Amino acid sequence: MPRIKFPGNVFLSSPEPVAHLTAARMMALALTGAKITSWGDYCPVTILIKPHQSALQGGILAFVFGVTDDGGSPPVATPSRFSECGGCPIPVPSSLYSDNPHEQFPQRGKRVAVKDVYHMAGTATSASSRDYQSFSGLAKQTSVMVLGLIEAGAVIVDKTKTAQFASGEHARDWVDCLCPFNPRGDGYVEPGGSSTGSAVSVAAFDWLDYGIGTIHVLASGMPRDLWHSPNSWHPRPWRNITSIVTKKRDLGFRDLWNKKMKDALENRPPITEYLATTLTHIQLFDSFHNNLPFREAFRAANGRELYANPMVRFEWDLGSRLTSEEYDTTRQQLEVYRSFAREHIFSDHHQSTVLVLPAGSPEVRYRDACDPGFSFQGFGFLRNFYSFLSSLPQVVIPIGSLSRFSTMTKGVVEEPISVSLVGLEGSDCALMELAEKVLRKSGRPLEVRTGACLF
Repeated sequence: MPRIKFPGNVFLSSPEPVAHLTAARMMALALTGAKITSWGDYCPVTILIKPHQSALQGGILAFVFGVTDDGGSPPVATPSRFSECGGCPIPVPSSLYSDNPHEQFPQRGKRVAVKDVYHMAGTATSASSRDYQSFSGLAKQTSVMVLGLIEAGAVIVDKTKTAQFASGEHARDWVDCLCPFNPRGDGYVEPGGSSTGSAVSVAAFDWLDYGIGTIHVLASGMPRDLWHSPNSWHPRPWRNITSIVTKKRDLGFRDLWNKKMKDALENRPPITEYLATTLTHIQLFDSFHNNLPFREAFRAANGRELYANPMVRFEWDLGSRLTSEEYDTTRQQLEVYRSFAREHIFSDHHQSTVLVLPAGSPEVRYRDACDPGFSFQGFGFLRNFYSFLSSLPQVVIPIGSLSRFSTMTKGVVEEPISVSLVGLEGSDCALMELAEKVLRKSGRPLEVRTGACLF
């Protein structure tokens, strides 16, 4: 089919704000090489589109800014005019002009959103902190993880919002930027976790293939020198395993702990008591001390403290009170539990072991909920700590949905139900293969939809 030639300048007029134009109404922005001027109720915005790109925009407020690839590496930030009027159009390359993936470039053409704690040379890293972004300036290097994606052929299209400094925050704790909206259900359920922007992006947009996030608590399994705020993760070698689960066994962690650790620990404390503060103290201590040099440099240069959201200030205050002796004690507790888990649950003699756990909370929390205190900083030994404390791979898969009455919209909506699989060290790929087999065997969908409903 011959390509249609379009004029070089196109003027779009809309009675609606630019930030609320739907993807369908923005299709004209796919004009090759065109200069698009769009006028809404708020203000005009001019957008330059490179050949073979479309500019798409959504109302979930998940993106910090888009990035474009000029044919080299690394990508560069989109011009500042993309961010005018509070909107953030994302330049999305057409898949029609991408070669097929092959062994050398397995991710060729895949569109990827990267959490805004990863450095990308030539772009700003904000970690959702205006002071951090302005003081740090443009990144001079690209993180190893992002380079690996680019070298595999992936296209980085945007950076997504994060809870400030990848800390846990509720929606109303966000100050320097607005918490993204969760597209699932009624649209007002709070998106949990620090990788909120990446999560809601892949849940909302079918043109996005992957969203890259982090798990903040994994810092407990890494050397302290590698953990910074904002942090970047380093690739780890993995090995595949071919065996799959052959039988089910209800595993009582508490009973197994009491049985196996009765001679190793004095007073034989229950596992929930022994690990009640382990992960939390490691998080708090590292969070305060590892970025202390940066905060001191900011104070020296600006004559004031770096602004941090209330939840982050609360965590730093707790971390400042912990002593090095208390920190060393929690590290010892971590090693004791890690040895226990790998020796008695995920040992080399049990390479087919997979721990199945519920994922997420059954309780619905809306984004307008207000707590009397800071409830996000959890203490105790929670079910999602099994893999974190052991530094073991975990895969979360959606398996269904639950009909629920929305107190926000007064209607019935569908909420996702997920489970997590925890496996032996190095079994990342095997867990994903197992998840696919289980979904196929049980007749469940292998794909989820974007928008309000999963299926």
